Amino acid sequence: MADAKKELSKAQKELDDARKKLDDAQAKIDDAKGEIADAEQEIEDIIADGEWYVWNRDEWSPGCAAYGTDAERVDSIASVFPVFFILIAALVCITTMSRMVEEQRTETGTLKALGYGPGVIILQYVLYALAASIIGSVIGVFIGLPLLPSIIYKCYQTMYSYPYFEAPIIPGYLSGCMAVSAACTVFSAMFTSIRELTGAPAILIRPKPPKDGKRILLERIGFIWNRMQFTHKVTFRNLMRYKSRFFMTVIGIGGCTALLLTAFGLKESIACIVDKQYVELFLYDVMTIVSDTASEDELKEIEDALNSRPEITGHISVIQESKNVTGPLTTRECSIFAPDSTESFSDYIILRERLTGAPIDLAVNGADGKAVINEKLARMLGVDVGGTITVEGGAFPLTVSAITENYAFHYVYLTRENYDALLGHTASNMILSTTEGTPEKAVREEISSELISCEGVISSVFSYDGADNFRKLVNSLNLIVFVLIGFSGALSFVILLNLAGININERTRELATIKVLGFFDGEVGAYIYRENTVSSIVGMAAGLVFGIYFEKFVIRTAEVDEVMFSPDIPWQCFALAAATMAVFIILVNIILYFKLKKIDMAASMKAIE
Repeated sequence: MADAKKELSKAQKELDDARKKLDDAQAKIDDAKGEIADAEQEIEDIIADGEWYVWNRDEWSPGCAAYGTDAERVDSIASVFPVFFILIAALVCITTMSRMVEEQRTETGTLKALGYGPGVIILQYVLYALAASIIGSVIGVFIGLPLLPSIIYKCYQTMYSYPYFEAPIIPGYLSGCMAVSAACTVFSAMFTSIRELTGAPAILIRPKPPKDGKRILLERIGFIWNRMQFTHKVTFRNLMRYKSRFFMTVIGIGGCTALLLTAFGLKESIACIVDKQYVELFLYDVMTIVSDTASEDELKEIEDALNSRPEITGHISVIQESKNVTGPLTTRECSIFAPDSTESFSDYIILRERLTGAPIDLAVNGADGKAVINEKLARMLGVDVGGTITVEGGAFPLTVSAITENYAFHYVYLTRENYDALLGHTASNMILSTTEGTPEKAVREEISSELISCEGVISSVFSYDGADNFRKLVNSLNLIVFVLIGFSGALSFVILLNLAGININERTRELATIKVLGFFDGEVGAYIYRENTVSSIVGMAAGLVFGIYFEKFVIRTAEVDEVMFSPDIPWQCFALAAATMAVFIILVNIILYFKLKKIDMAASMKAIE
């Protein structure tokens, strides 16, 4: 019992010690819970008084945002060009199928004489058209879908680094291509065969008589017609004799020329943005972002850093603030831009009208409740000179007094006094600097490092770097333009070759006759070449005119909100489009020469028998 009591006493003491430790731990837990509760209350107070900032992937990663913008631009271009390609390709399909039915006129008459019904005769052409459409669509889709996106993707690899790219076969595109091509070929086959079947079998079995020649309008202009050579007169009569083929050529060549002009014009419209924006309009070379809470000593340090560099020839303080601007049509985010002084502002940013090049005086047009805005912003807001816009948080609406030329981003230019009256006085947050010449990259990095080392500087960048990045993007677009040019040229080549081949097949007996009359191969070729050349020149002229409007439409469609492409088409684009078409016309004429040379005079003359 004594030993047991001693052991119990010892256990009781251990229990009391453990209870004391437990009480101490519980006290600590209670203190910690109190601290947690106080911290939670403090967090709630902070959250209640704070402002939330939520960034999505595009806002957090500039690369993703830029890639998305470029993808939207390519998508906009892709929504326009295929429609035009399809229309011209449909023209080729209709012409080919119509000619095939007409060439089998004798077989059609024979089948009809043997008792075959119209439905059976038409069905053979429909099945042929369907087979050609399906095979062509499948080949085109399985080649085009993996190839073209890969080419475009490689264009952008100079700007982005993505590890994997996949261009799957999309069933919807395949079925859509089949439907369009089948509709064109089947409809043309049905229409032509139904028209042919209206004749009696005895008429259908015999070859179709050539069209009668008629007087043309040019013959009524005596002082021109009487001075023309005989072969030239024959050329113009033949053009009007086969009007459908002439207009087919004009439409096809005109459409391809318009595509070529649009491709060249689109390239130039994008390429010139860099020089116009960063060389002609934005003359400053360094943009330094300053903290709005910078002290006088910090500002003095920045001033000394700028003055200590011999490469920097001048600088000006400005304020730039992002605000939503509302017009009659919509609201857009833009930069409200106001320099501390307007006297030397034109040394850093040029404000001018795009069409006339007339300078815009900010001291006059940006003061007393007036504003100067860029052209793309004016178009998006739906305002013109004399209209009014409202700035987010502004004390009064602004009257648009002038519209300035600008190609990248959106700006509202004000004098500093006008800005203070509109939004209240705020310290300048940006310094624009100009340099002598173009400093080397090492010198630019050294200047940027010195400026960033100043306490009041947030960032400092050279406009050369942004211009170089934009030039890389423009250069990457060249391959896309070359793809468009290549396909436009190939399509024009097919149209010319197809129509010229039809022309020769229809007039084999006529060409054999003039060969029998003593025309040499070169003269027979010139007999056809003149017709092709005249109709092609007319089509090229029409295409160059139509291409102006089509290029403007494509530019408006392909533009993103932050960028305005140059709507002006340089003269060299017209020359390149016409020269490219001329090359394909010459190639077609060379191919036709050998085909004309192979015409058998005796067999062609006896074919009707």
